[in-house]
Amino acid sequence: MNDQEVDKELISRYLKGQCTPAEGEFVQDFLKDPDSRKLFDEVFNEDSLRGEESTPEQMSEWKAKFNIRLQETDEPVQVRPIRKYNFLKYAAVWAVMVLSAGAILISKIKAKKPTISPAYEVVSTKNGQITKITLTDGSVIILNASSRLKYPTAFNAKAREVFLDGEGFFEVVHDAKHPFIVHATHFNVQVLGTSFNIRSYFSDKYVSVAVATGKVGVLTHGYPTHFLTPGEQLTFNSVTQKMTNSVIPIANIFAWQTGMIIAKNETLETIMPQIERWYGVKVIFKNPEARKIRLSLKQKYDTLQNIMKTLSIAGEFHYRVENKEVIVW
Repeated sequence: MNDQEVDKELISRYLKGQCTPAEGEFVQDFLKDPDSRKLFDEVFNEDSLRGEESTPEQMSEWKAKFNIRLQETDEPVQVRPIRKYNFLKYAAVWAVMVLSAGAILISKIKAKKPTISPAYEVVSTKNGQITKITLTDGSVIILNASSRLKYPTAFNAKAREVFLDGEGFFEVVHDAKHPFIVHATHFNVQVLGTSFNIRSYFSDKYVSVAVATGKVGVLTHGYPTHFLTPGEQLTFNSVTQKMTNSVIPIANIFAWQTGMIIAKNETLETIMPQIERWYGVKVIFKNPEARKIRLSLKQKYDTLQNIMKTLSIAGEFHYRVENKEVIVW
């Protein structure tokens, strides 16, 4: 035999122990050449991939023969571990790969699924109007005059969020897993379940939060969360960005719902916006100093003339009503 006669078929028969003694000796001589390793590996792997799985005895015999070849080779040869394959093992690997690829594809499809924005309802009140709104979670909101509330038709998110411009009294149903958040002008209010009042008109200089029951967290830009308990009120000056705390009778928090106007040492600048929204008029301060006049009163809403007369006596100022304007000095 010569080198040309050592082909894959002969090496395959050698590995299976099917060669004649002369052929086996010839193959062993052939394997002493380091270049023969490539052909030997090709035949070995091809036989394995065809599922021609060897017996332990054959494996021991092949390893022994291969070790002899290494010992007789002058040049070092890099030895790779002999791997044993069969069709079932490859099928299992491909199955795992296919399933993994499918899972990744499904996850990507889910990730690309467009987020459906919740549908919203918007309720607005007119001057002198009060309305009641019941949300899908059972929470109730009493909306004061000239106010606007935006809320989802159904609460599907982790938090129950509504948006207020104006004044509203909130009775929130307790839900520890879904906090209730009111996004108002200049601050946000977050609760789990409680009752409180928010006055937060966009046009007002002063906005406030007052608590009737439970505990309320007020989040204002630039300040840590401020917690209020029953009878406490937080007032925020939108011009100076300053906050003040005060204690008020809880009955005063409900007053406007019963048609009462209550003021305790408050300025006309704070009181008059309530008059504007209730009667649908515009208050003009002819004398800027009149804005700082302070007074206290507890008065049922009456005609505009009667309420202004009561205020002027308590605050010692002058006024006149012209069409839809109230001039104060």
